[in-house]
Amino acid sequence: PSSRKEKGMKEEKQERQVESLIAVLQCAQAEAAEWQLDHVKLWEPTPWVQDVIIKSHISHHIVEREEDSVASCLWLDDGSGQEAAPQWINNEHYAWC
Repeated sequence: PSSRKEKGMKEEKQERQVESLIAVLQCAQAEAAEWQLDHVKLWEPTPWVQDVIIKSHISHHIVEREEDSVASCLWLDDGSGQEAAPQWINNEHYAWC
């Protein structure tokens, strides 16, 4: 009985998260339109976010970055192989003028 209740609570929480994400995206689209901007960009959306967007029927298209705004890292070591490779933690896009 309690596991059924917990499952229901988890599903309810997930549903609220989906509704919240859709609301945020729709607000972003409305704000962009108000400023006469053509689109809203999401940088590296998680698979969950992509799934929500697809299921919500929000107009979208996915672009694989191959030439523009591609993240990069230059790592040099002393060649001994003793140092651990760096971990890529965030792949975020920052705006600059």
